[in-house]
Amino acid sequence: MPDIQAFRGLRYDLGHIGSLSDVVAPPYDVIDTELQDLLYKCHPANVVRLILNRDEPGDDEQSNRYTRAARLLKNWRNEGVLQTEPDPAIYVYHQTFDVDGQKLTRRGFMCRVRLESFGRGTIFPHEETPSGPKADRFMLTDQQPLRASDSGQIIDKPNLAGQTTAARVSHTMPQTQKHVGRLGNLLQYLPKIFVPHCFQFQTHKTSICKLPWGF
Repeated sequence: MPDIQAFRGLRYDLGHIGSLSDVVAPPYDVIDTELQDLLYKCHPANVVRLILNRDEPGDDEQSNRYTRAARLLKNWRNEGVLQTEPDPAIYVYHQTFDVDGQKLTRRGFMCRVRLESFGRGTIFPHEETPSGPKADRFMLTDQQPLRASDSGQIIDKPNLAGQTTAARVSHTMPQTQKHVGRLGNLLQYLPKIFVPHCFQFQTHKTSICKLPWGF
């Protein structure tokens, strides 16, 4: 079964940014130039500056969008805009959205997962990623290792008690609005739990898919 662990997340401090809705962004690979400009205008600390910083005139090997993202991450942490959680946690993640007039909720959680050899074990690649985007992400990770865009693993096999993953996290909703962010018609909830052992998975081989929105 997949080896998962709790981790110490990096959160926005609401005292600095006000509303989470102003700083969230979709994954980098669905952001075009128009949306990138819109996200830049939303807030000076919008996460788009970390995951897809803009090219600027005069960029070179020493100063470019990757080095700017790294500098911003360092500054935001030093200034308290971003703060590291004091304890490891698993983060429940709910997405509520409308499709054809029907309100739907997708439920999951965020955690660390141990990498495995390509094509073996319980985790498999979800798509054939072109070399260009892979090189882009490697260059960004080389400058700042923060994982600000998530990948999702589908887990649908019930545990020994007959509970599905969705059922086990469905009751965990935010008690206040401070963990809520809106992007378009997508409402995102990100409370946390400090009991990592309460999730024990019995799964067969699962496939990887990327969630269409990142927090």
